[in-house]
Amino acid sequence: MHRNRRRLQMIVVLVVSALAVSVIAAVSMSAGRRETRSKVNTPKVNISVFAAASLSAAFTDVVAAFERANPGATVTLNLAGSSTLVTQIRNGAPADVFASADTANMEVLVREGLVDAASPVVFTRNTLMI
Repeated sequence: MHRNRRRLQMIVVLVVSALAVSVIAAVSMSAGRRETRSKVNTPKVNISVFAAASLSAAFTDVVAAFERANPGATVTLNLAGSSTLVTQIRNGAPADVFASADTANMEVLVREGLVDAASPVVFTRNTLMI
């Protein structure tokens, strides 16, 4: 179980890091080069992550590590049931990352055009245990 949690954390780090690099690059390009001779300004980036409550422990750890590794980046973590997060996004809540506990909720957002059909990625799997 610990091994699966660690694997999930690593996959989430990769997914969130890839997204953050894209966001930081986009912010940097749109803001232009505002460098001074004495120092380079690190762009301030806010990333809004909506994640299933079942991923709380993994995402809390990943966000802390990501913010330490990326000065200037702030991650706002919204944890709730996947269907609750879908409702929030449908009602206009801004989300840069949506990590659903299932594909059905992601497919709802894809069908409604709220998520690019090419962007959903299955980043982990689990097995129900009783």
